[in-house]
Amino acid sequence: MQPVKRHLQSAILNALVPSKKTLATDFADLLASLLTQIKEHGRLGTCKLLGKSLKVIEKMENVKWSDHDIPSSFKVLLGYLSILTFLDICVDDSILQDIQDAAKAYVKGKNQKEDSAWVEALMETLLDMLSITSQAVRTVAGLVFSLIHRHMSDDSLHQILSVFGTKKEEEQDEGEFDVDGSDSSHGDTPRHVIYNKPGCSNRGRSGLLTYPQTHER
Repeated sequence: MQPVKRHLQSAILNALVPSKKTLATDFADLLASLLTQIKEHGRLGTCKLLGKSLKVIEKMENVKWSDHDIPSSFKVLLGYLSILTFLDICVDDSILQDIQDAAKAYVKGKNQKEDSAWVEALMETLLDMLSITSQAVRTVAGLVFSLIHRHMSDDSLHQILSVFGTKKEEEQDEGEFDVDGSDSSHGDTPRHVIYNKPGCSNRGRSGLLTYPQTHER
């Protein structure tokens, strides 16, 4: 039953992820709405970490921003990583805590102009997400990158783009599978999951996400 639950969760998460930057705000609002519903039904329980994410998102929504790209990127990461944590897919919450701290500082105005700490926090989060064998997670990373790339240094851009290129090659080598099991190698739609090959391990933060494995065909 547990593998079936995992596959269903992965399919739902894939279906939520948009592939266009113009949909980032709607995606962030959807994630915030989902967290609100979870809170209202009491399912957050004593998990202070997820409640903290929702509070930070609410604070961001109460601020009038001249540039919505950065707030949207924070809201997307806070919402998406919080939901992964709630579903027990994310087993290392340190990355979520880092984003929460960076978002809180950004709201307070400490890092909006000269200080690049929030940019570094976002970049480290993207690198961690790109190390995960899940196309949905990496699509979210790509969405956030499209929002913040104008604020990144040349070195940071080169580092992120290098990882994107490496991951694309790995996906082509390992093979891509739709959540319904059909081959998706003929298109680059984000509506699929990249599963680990048996015996392979993720790079980056060990154990950050745990997706179900499937046998090679």
